[in-house]
Amino acid sequence: MEMIDRLGVSPLPRNYHLFYICLSSTDQRLRGAVRALGNSPSQADLDDVIEKFVPEAMGSTYMRRHQDDVLRNLEGVLSKLNVDQLEAANFTGAVNKVSESLANQQDPNKIPPETLMKVAEAMVEAGRRKVVAGNKTISQVETHVDELGKLRNEIERLRLIANTDELTRLANRRSFDESLAMVYSNESRNSFGLVMLDIDHFKSINDTHGHAGGDEVLRVVAKCLRGSMRQDTVVARTGGEEFAIILKKTNIEEVRRAAERIREAVEKLGIITRHEGKSRKVTVSVGAAMADDAETPQALYELADAALYCSKETGRNRVTLSGELGTHSTERFLMYKKG
Repeated sequence: MEMIDRLGVSPLPRNYHLFYICLSSTDQRLRGAVRALGNSPSQADLDDVIEKFVPEAMGSTYMRRHQDDVLRNLEGVLSKLNVDQLEAANFTGAVNKVSESLANQQDPNKIPPETLMKVAEAMVEAGRRKVVAGNKTISQVETHVDELGKLRNEIERLRLIANTDELTRLANRRSFDESLAMVYSNESRNSFGLVMLDIDHFKSINDTHGHAGGDEVLRVVAKCLRGSMRQDTVVARTGGEEFAIILKKTNIEEVRRAAERIREAVEKLGIITRHEGKSRKVTVSVGAAMADDAETPQALYELADAALYCSKETGRNRVTLSGELGTHSTERFLMYKKG
């Protein structure tokens, strides 16, 4: 969010996704492409990079192709329906003319039977053709309805991919930012809180056990967080070893209890990694804030982040609420962020 604000980039979901992937990825080509955008990049330049490196953020190549196909086919069906409607009107007009002609005969009883038979046969054949054409049109409509259903499912699949962190299967930063903004606008300001946590000494875990070991720790912690929360709670991985949880319909004491419950649950996971016969426990530092203390989602995020920083600075494996921050702690956090 900070990078997007600093560069003046439009806060579109695909832009969030690009910068999140850039910050969390080791792909030097992607990072080089993003750096080459410079300051205040145009959306067209951003979309070029997104199309090349993170096409799932756009969902565009696949979806645009299939949307165009479906729309083109539906336009054909609409055209066919218009033709059918015109033919039906012509058929009705022809029948009316025949009816008027027969009615105008001075002596209807003298109309030759073969003439009546030919009229009847022509009407039956015209009716048969209309039924066949109508059935064909219905079949076309059903086919394209099915195509639309498949397209809708594909869009939903791509949306899920774009919103999910591949490693932990939690919501990713892009999805978290959208959820926070949505909750902020829909919920009562004093009814939800934000909890942020960071795995302690994670660099040491990676250095000792390799990135595979670090990835396993992230997966286990993520599973623990998901299991500790209600099903409707937003739990996201927002950075390398950083997670965030949006707690709805709550108050400051419930947020404190939830944060402590999370911290204890991770601490009780027990031995997670082993190296040369030695075991190691994993702990997290936690920071939390209430929405009524912040005017914007970004301000709320920074409050919770400052509380998290305080937990890190005062010993780790602990919970700090934003209301417990002193002026000195806040100033140190701001200096840390600027540095």
